[in-house]
Amino acid sequence: MKLIYCPKCLDVKKVQMRKVRHCSCGKSWGYYLDDDLTAMVGGLAMPLAIENDKLREAVARRPKDGRGSQCRVRMLPEQYETLRYRREPDPAVDQDP
Repeated sequence: MKLIYCPKCLDVKKVQMRKVRHCSCGKSWGYYLDDDLTAMVGGLAMPLAIENDKLREAVARRPKDGRGSQCRVRMLPEQYETLRYRREPDPAVDQDP
């Protein structure tokens, strides 16, 4: 799963299929393209990734107390095979409220 991190407001949002998600300050945004794998991002967005299988494993290992289960988040490089950049979101894509 891909997420966007905004270095201005420190917000993190999960990228959704063909729906533009904005951070709290509106300076970062992102959405999945039709292939449900490639993310389009823009503004100040710093793309992150969590492996879906690893997240499910961490959820299954969730302890009742203590520090919790670890799940690794990766900061994606500027050039990545399933990442695209635009100045503005595609106007044909739904916007979050």
